[in-house]
Amino acid sequence: LRSYFTAKSFEDGLEKICNQNGLRVIKEDGIYYIISDKSVIESLIQDEMEWCKINLEHVKASKFVDIVSKLYGKIENIILPDEYSFLIKINKERYKEILKLKEEVDIEIKNYVINLKYIKGEEAIKYIPSSVDRTNLFVTEDNSCIYFRGTESMYKVLAEQIELCDRPVQRISYDI
Repeated sequence: LRSYFTAKSFEDGLEKICNQNGLRVIKEDGIYYIISDKSVIESLIQDEMEWCKINLEHVKASKFVDIVSKLYGKIENIILPDEYSFLIKINKERYKEILKLKEEVDIEIKNYVINLKYIKGEEAIKYIPSSVDRTNLFVTEDNSCIYFRGTESMYKVLAEQIELCDRPVQRISYDI
């Protein structure tokens, strides 16, 4: 008999296998001890799967479910008609993990305009740090401003960087 499942680590996988068979794993000094424990089976029964609804604001449910599937393997789900919410069959512990993931992934992406005073848009892009994804930057035809698509925090970082380089050219004048 062969079975396949995904786990975050060896310890997590070993614990899943043992729990399903009514065993407990104890690790001491790098040695794994596997012992019989009926309370593990009782905790599995209490930790039953149930349908939970998750509402998203900015990311479509289909994309979020893809991320969840890559992290946790195949999980039974139903995407609802509004495209921003879905039902998922999971236990309470996994539900809490997915809600934490939602906070990290479901963020608002906006378009921002950065007006330039002294330098051209193409020049400003050259000075932007590598932490800013250049695929989210668009220069207007007249080179007077840059459009940025991203989060508000990334916009603030970008605006600060551009402010540093969008300065008038210093000129030296001599009085004769």
